[in-house]
Amino acid sequence: MALRVGAPIRCAEQVLSEAGIVIPDEQEDEVEKFREFLEQVRPEDFAG
Repeated sequence: MALRVGAPIRCAEQVLSEAGIVIPDEQEDEVEKFREFLEQVRPEDFAG
């Protein structure tokens, strides 16, 4: 939700160090495609 409206996302440094992941450069294209998907998806798209 925060990404859609451009709001900052904040968390404790400890959370990032424990749960964060580093995305290798070669996967960045896939990540960008997923971000584009997330910008267009609606909750109704997941209705059964």
